[in-house]
Amino acid sequence: MAKIKKIIHISQWPAFYTDWDLYRVTRNHIVEATSVRLCDKVVCISPGNLYQYQIRFPDYMDKLIHIPNPFDLDYPLTEQDAVKVRKAEGWSNDHINIAAVGR
Repeated sequence: MAKIKKIIHISQWPAFYTDWDLYRVTRNHIVEATSVRLCDKVVCISPGNLYQYQIRFPDYMDKLIHIPNPFDLDYPLTEQDAVKVRKAEGWSNDHINIAAVGR
């Protein structure tokens, strides 16, 4: 793959396992299998994604990674938490600082 030494595939969602159209199933499997085989790591963004890849590619378990959501959605961050982070990082209240955006 263009002589890139390290390749990471980020799996936002696996191909739909409920999709029974033979063309689509075959196409999706080829795309996923190619990514899994050629990449050094496959990052899954949910436990469900990881599970689907574990079922489909059991020979590549060492390449599969799940990165969990770092926030507990049962306890959302408060405005006071934001003030603490801004102070700790030396961020000005005059600017908007985006550290990460994801689903």
